[in-house]
Amino acid sequence: MKNIPNPYFLFPICFLLSLFVSLSASQASEFDAMVVPSLMDSDMDGWYKIPQNSDPNIHRAYSVYPGQMFNLLIFFRGYSADKENNLHIRYDVQVYDPEGNPTVDKGANILAYQGPMGNSGALMLNQQYLKIVFTEKYQLGTYIIKVTAYDKNSDKTFTSETPIDLVPFAFPEKFESQERAGAWLMGYYLNPTPVKAISGVKSIVQHNTKWLGENLNILTFFRRIFINNPFLFKNIAKDFNSLSKEEQKKFVVISAISGDSTLVPLITANGQQELEKFYNSAKEIIFPDVTGEIYSGVQLDILWSEFLTTGKYEPIRKIVSALSLSKYKGTLEKIKSGQIELTKDIEREAYLEATYGSAVWSLISNCKQMPLVFKYCVFMYENESLDEDIKSQLGSILSLAQRKIEEKRKNGKTNS
Repeated sequence: MKNIPNPYFLFPICFLLSLFVSLSASQASEFDAMVVPSLMDSDMDGWYKIPQNSDPNIHRAYSVYPGQMFNLLIFFRGYSADKENNLHIRYDVQVYDPEGNPTVDKGANILAYQGPMGNSGALMLNQQYLKIVFTEKYQLGTYIIKVTAYDKNSDKTFTSETPIDLVPFAFPEKFESQERAGAWLMGYYLNPTPVKAISGVKSIVQHNTKWLGENLNILTFFRRIFINNPFLFKNIAKDFNSLSKEEQKKFVVISAISGDSTLVPLITANGQQELEKFYNSAKEIIFPDVTGEIYSGVQLDILWSEFLTTGKYEPIRKIVSALSLSKYKGTLEKIKSGQIELTKDIEREAYLEATYGSAVWSLISNCKQMPLVFKYCVFMYENESLDEDIKSQLGSILSLAQRKIEEKRKNGKTNS
């Protein structure tokens, strides 16, 4: 097992409140801690980049496969500040194997947090937490992760243990329908299940040139999952020759775009010239850059896919930046009315107006359907240094989304 300290994060599940009682009672509680293994992939965004008093939910991993990485999150409450209102919390970690024996996997005196205290009644998440991998050398069974937390200001300690099962890898069952596969994709950011990406590729991905060119957003989704979870291709390789030729081509596409070479020896084996040619062709797929200015609907789709895979804040921030394209509003109407002549520059402005419309529509729709998107946008509105026009537009989008959420809630109560 490898322990890698990393200031990384994840985000949301309701058992926090039930296990830790209410957040408002934290100040009066004794010093204690809760340990949560998680597969959530985000830079603490779902914890730190949402409005105050929002309810974050934490994904809890109960089992992992050999070679699958997970994050160890530790939440603290009842901590004490010194005279300068600073906190100092550290912890030790020890992993025990299924027979109850301590393993060599441990850490001592790891810094959880040292610095100014914010809201004294809030749960605190360790700023540095461990990424853990049980390699194939580890026996299957239930492991116990024991954490001993130290509040250096009060000299209090607290020990917490959590189990996690190391289970044998097995190919997941196929999705019953395209609808089920689509629902899994849309909910992945809340409940990451990387192994189901194998079924997702089989159900959703096609390998013909037309489909690949028109669905870069879906390819982006699977590319990110497979890059973040290299254990998937290692297990696919073991049964690659038992897959149908159609399924092999689908995984060859994902292998090529993710830059994973695990399947290459199988692709280039004797009698597989067709797959090798297909692999080389798939490597030529180009994904638009989304780090700079947003000017196309394809970029917006890719950003939404990045959010659905990771739950991160930055893709939403980039989508909001496309509201700057509002300056091109009216171009299409002027073309239709004959007010302006259609030139290459005007055609480009019309395209940018269409991109702007897509950004507005997608933000309203997803703020209404995805609470985390709404929370990110509220946080952005309240805390980011936004252009005045973009901030005004974002405020209008949030107001409209809120009205639609309330209407849906009312209609739901009426119908029930």
